[in-house]
Order: sequence, then C-alpha cells, then structure tokens
Amino acid sequence: MKTLLIISGILGAIANIPYIISILKSRNTLNPMKPQRVSWFLWALLDVLILATSLAKGDTLYEVALPLGYTIGAVAVAILAIPYGEWGNLKQARVVFIGSLIGITIWKFTNAQIALYAFVTVLWLSAIPTIRKIWNQPKSEARLPWTMWFIAATLSLIALGSPNSWTMSGSIVTLTYFLMNVPIIISMYFKR
Repeated sequence: MKTLLIISGILGAIANIPYIISILKSRNTLNPMKPQRVSWFLWALLDVLILATSLAKGDTLYEVALPLGYTIGAVAVAILAIPYGEWGNLKQARVVFIGSLIGITIWKFTNAQIALYAFVTVLWLSAIPTIRKIWNQPKSEARLPWTMWFIAATLSLIALGSPNSWTMSGSIVTLTYFLMNVPIIISMYFKR
C-alpha cells in the first residue's frame, strides 16, 4: 500500500507538467486554456495548509504523498495562472479565504485534526469555480492532467484499503481529492 501512496503523490505532482504545457501551447490558439486564478491560488494555499496540518497531526510521509504532490503542482500552476489565467469568482475567493483564516485560527487554539476538517471543507468551496467552468465548457481544459489527478487520487483511495478500516482523519483528504475530480472527469469524458 505504501507503494501506491508514493505513486499517487508522484502522479499528482507530474500531472501538472502536461497541464502547464497545455496552457503554454494554447496561447496562440483561438481558444487558449485559462486556469481559474481564484481556484488555483486557493488550492495552493489550502494544499499547503492540508499538508502542514497532516504533518502536524503525525501523518507519515507515505500518508501525505498525495497532498504533497498536489501542493507542488498547485503552487506551480498558481504561479503560471498569474500571467495566463482569468480571475473567476472573486466572491467565492473571499468566502474561501475567510474559511482558511477560520481554519488557521482553529489550528492555533485547538488541534491540527479539527483544522484539517475546516481546510478540507474550504477546499471543496475553492473547487466550485473550476468544476462549474469545466461542466459548462468541457473542452476548456486538457483531459490528460485531470485524468492523471483522478488516477492519483484513485490510487491513494485504493491504498486506504477497506472502507471498514478508514478513519475520518485518515481518509478525508484522499476522499476529498478523489470526489473533487469526479465531476470534472464526468464533464470531460461523458458530457456532450
């Protein structure tokens, strides 16, 4: 199972390579790929916070492989979104940013596990603009990186083993990353 976790983290990080290449290659086309700055900035922030709280609550390197891979990638894409992205929903950004501050406050005054729940909840909110964009325009994003992120989350989910053995704090991050990718994959491959 540790091998699956490591593979999921590596795949979660390298999925950003074709995503970044797609953004750069599409610059000179009629329909350039424009990552949602709001989502990517917030994903980068939340991935860093999720990684930090997971480590603070004692998760092993194997257990944080997927969040680490997603963090590396989200930071890279957020930086690239500055010159090539579009802003998206700024109201959504305020809500997510306030939620992140609440999570940080919870972490400061309680513990990392409770803060992790807050960050995961806010992560869902941060995904809404991108999920909505892809649902409405399934061809607005490259399939390969999203498929790789979905596979990475799926491998991490498989590594959790039987749902009977899952704990809330041990599975919530993997489940979140997996379930956030499901509507995107459905939009890209099955919505016409």
